[in-house]
Amino acid sequence: PLQRLKQIITPSVKEQESGETLEYQQNFERLFKSLLGTLIHQYYEQGLFDPSADNIKARLLEIGTSADEVDYWQNFVLRLLNNTKADPQFEWLFKDRTSTLVEAEFIVDERIIAIDRLFIEDDILWVIDFKTAELLDDESLDQFVRRQQAQHAKQLLFYQETLSKVYDNPIKCALYCPTVSQLIEIS
Repeated sequence: PLQRLKQIITPSVKEQESGETLEYQQNFERLFKSLLGTLIHQYYEQGLFDPSADNIKARLLEIGTSADEVDYWQNFVLRLLNNTKADPQFEWLFKDRTSTLVEAEFIVDERIIAIDRLFIEDDILWVIDFKTAELLDDESLDQFVRRQQAQHAKQLLFYQETLSKVYDNPIKCALYCPTVSQLIEIS
């Protein structure tokens, strides 16, 4: 039977609004970081490591960067691209191979997975996932590497398992983090 509750306790309107604002802001920041990551991926995919300042600015505005933050994010994008070019792994990672696939899509259990970059080198299939994550305040490089491994191991090991059904090669998975110029193997 239907019963009346004595009193439902709800947060005050002020609490709801500040919580909603905070949640909206966090969602917006996640979306923006995702779009920013996609922009970096597109530069990598196109082999465009020296885009003009105007190109970067236009692309940033396209993804919704506010005018007062464009310069900051333009410098961020340039820093990531410069870090990538200066990385000792650059030539190996972006070498032109017949086996290279970028944004390779596979359908698994009616779900599409997109792998940023994969290629065969010395008979090993490499699965590379680009991440724009940054060091946290007071975080060492070792801590950063462990954090990235912990956050992304499940995803990359799923890719490895999926690709093992398609390829006979041994498979290695790695994250490439241009903010710290690190290729981080996941095993």
